[in-house]
Amino acid sequence: MGMKKHSLTAPCEACAVLFHPRPNLVKIGRGRFCSSACSNTMKMGTPEERFWRNVIKSDGCWTYKSTGQRGYGKLHVEGKHLRAHRFSWELHFGKIPLGMLVCHKCDNPSCVRPDHLFMGTSADNTADMLAKGRYVAPIRTNNPRGELHHNSKITNADAQCIKALWAKGGMRQADIGAMFGISQTSVYYIVSGRNWAHIN
Repeated sequence: MGMKKHSLTAPCEACAVLFHPRPNLVKIGRGRFCSSACSNTMKMGTPEERFWRNVIKSDGCWTYKSTGQRGYGKLHVEGKHLRAHRFSWELHFGKIPLGMLVCHKCDNPSCVRPDHLFMGTSADNTADMLAKGRYVAPIRTNNPRGELHHNSKITNADAQCIKALWAKGGMRQADIGAMFGISQTSVYYIVSGRNWAHIN
């Protein structure tokens, strides 16, 4: 009897080739690479070296091969997943102030080209979205999200700040939760995109 093929398909974080990770490894945060060779390759070098290994340059966008939620590039640094375009910004321009976003002029979430990026607030990002005609009105108006939900304990700005604090690193989810009067589980749901996914 042949081996059972796993239905889950994911891109290798080293070479971007699609492969079938074992569900039990994915559940514990492993199964990110198609082979031990790719795993060893990604473990070697500084975050900056690993970042550049994933960048495909062109005359237009610089595409980051390893992508995660909603097509954004991701980079594993000190046990955390960072968005590659934010890493690129800090690499080229320095630290991102707390609560600020790094937005795309090109509207390509996997792009890390520095001159395609700009720093702004949530309001700046929304204004850019409206100016480019990318806003899509919610279909289910009877299902309010974010701060409009009757059970919400935080605002949209709070959720944005929580995501920024977690992306910056150096703080536990429980400590972040204490700052905003919510539980560690609530923080986990926010930073993982399970809740407040509409807030970048």
